[in-house]
Amino acid sequence: MYEAETEDLAAYRRAQDEGLTDEPGWPADPGQGWRRLRWHELAERTGNPVVVQHVAPQYRVPSFRAFFSVKQGDGLWETISWPDWGTLDRESFHSLAAVLQRFSGSDTVTFAHPCPLRDPEVEPHVFRGRLGDLALLEQLDAYHTPANMWPADRSWLVYTDWDLSGTKIYGPPELLTMIEEDKFLETVWLPLPGDTS
Repeated sequence: MYEAETEDLAAYRRAQDEGLTDEPGWPADPGQGWRRLRWHELAERTGNPVVVQHVAPQYRVPSFRAFFSVKQGDGLWETISWPDWGTLDRESFHSLAAVLQRFSGSDTVTFAHPCPLRDPEVEPHVFRGRLGDLALLEQLDAYHTPANMWPADRSWLVYTDWDLSGTKIYGPPELLTMIEEDKFLETVWLPLPGDTS
């Protein structure tokens, strides 16, 4: 998620986006005049929780739905480039892939499922390849990073939820610690402390 320095810049970007047909490429840093906005920072500014609480536990991931006080027309909503549905941005994907490679090794056989849920024309498929070659998937699915990724030994799973703008990662504590310590990636542990539902 990114935030524009000014509302004018955000309006200019939206106007440009409206004039474009779907240009290929994974969602990425919008460039000059924009900065990365973390879920935790937005929660501090708004007083809303990072994770939406009024839904079933399996749906509790960071999401724009958690920020009920941020509404279209309030100025803040318009300056934010919210995450695209069902995909990580390019920079987050590359950071996560680097951590996975450090943990499992770049030659690890890995499966990736793009999960284009909304396109009945697309035949479902799963890609198989080296963990070190994950970035090549952008050439095959130019709009979304894989929704699901896992190694042949099934020691971890990456799951990007289509509806909730969040990614869940399951795996051994060592891997989760490596992800949490990454300087670029933002993490939230689920379930949250004190969550009994």
